[in-house]
Amino acid sequence: MSDTRSTTGTQADRPSTVAEALASAPFVRIRVATDADSIAAAGVLVDGLDAVGVPFHARAVDPFAPDADDGLSSAESGDDTVDVHVGPIAHAGSIDTVTVPRTETPASVTAFAVVQSLGVEPDPIRTLAGSFAAGGVDAAPEAARSLAEERGTIERRPGVATATRDLTDGLAHTTLFHAPFSGDEAATTSLLAALNLPAEPDADAWTRLASRVALAVTDGTAESAPTRSAESIGHALYPYATIEHPFATIGGFADVLATLALAYPGMALAIGLSPASDGLRSNGLERWRSIATASHEAIESGHTGRYDGLFVLRATIEDPGTLPTIARLARTSISPEPFVLAIEGSPIDGRQHAAVHSDGAIDAAEALRSAASSIDGHAAGSETTAVASIDTESDRSSDLIAALREAIA
Repeated sequence: MSDTRSTTGTQADRPSTVAEALASAPFVRIRVATDADSIAAAGVLVDGLDAVGVPFHARAVDPFAPDADDGLSSAESGDDTVDVHVGPIAHAGSIDTVTVPRTETPASVTAFAVVQSLGVEPDPIRTLAGSFAAGGVDAAPEAARSLAEERGTIERRPGVATATRDLTDGLAHTTLFHAPFSGDEAATTSLLAALNLPAEPDADAWTRLASRVALAVTDGTAESAPTRSAESIGHALYPYATIEHPFATIGGFADVLATLALAYPGMALAIGLSPASDGLRSNGLERWRSIATASHEAIESGHTGRYDGLFVLRATIEDPGTLPTIARLARTSISPEPFVLAIEGSPIDGRQHAAVHSDGAIDAAEALRSAASSIDGHAAGSETTAVASIDTESDRSSDLIAALREAIA
């Protein structure tokens, strides 16, 4: 018997209930939504399963085919397999499937509690990164911060959250905010040179850097979206810096996962499960840089339009996976409206792609699904981010805009 449902908005299974099901499972199959919080949560869970000796298989769910075959044989999975769905996934699964959804509580926070119930110390770094991606580190349990501090793996300091310890690289490619130097390593180098920071910045140097970056972010968007641009840089200031971790800060780790999640979900999940893998990290950072550069360029050069409640950015891109980041960056930097559509300027190989980002007041996936289905398209996603694909040989952006305006009215 199957039960088609969505983990978005459903009541979460109690962490102790999930832990009980996992502890006695001969095999666990984990399906993970393609967002940073869900991926971080999966990383926390698999660490716990590994610690108690429960075998598992995890995959990122294709939002357009949530029930696609896992590629596991019946011998590998078996009738006693426990299915776990992490994050906002629409699925047709067993009614006995246990869920670790994102509700008012980040999925990564729930995963932390599940692993505690298994009698294992959860990974606080991924819990903090998932919480950051879901809205802020403050959503993480105090136990996660305390555990990381006790282990000596984080310290809070002035400055700006970056994914890498190379400040030029980290600031030029972050997608946590948009500034005039974003996507441009030469411009970022000039900004840092003017600050004359020491090789090992002290608190004063970090503070000067944060002030200069914050000024650049808010000055660059003062006429279009001053409140949101201030919020975006505020989110990145005074970061939790990591100590001997592959990513320089909690916010930077979350940034990489968020940027890759919908564009390269398999890679994002692999990094979430094994962030210490040099090969995975290196490849992931290359993709992150590429998406960030293209996204910042689109913010600067894309054609924009404003409607009641909707901001549209048409971009010329090579990789459709860039669109979710473009939509997110547009909403947090240049959009005066709460709902943003980023769309390709023309179809690629018979398909035109789009992405939306919402402040949450309007369900992004529901709105885009309604609009896309009316013009021979398909859409999927979460309450804040969704993607669409339209089968067409000609530009249908105007049709999608009209349908989306109707859907959010």
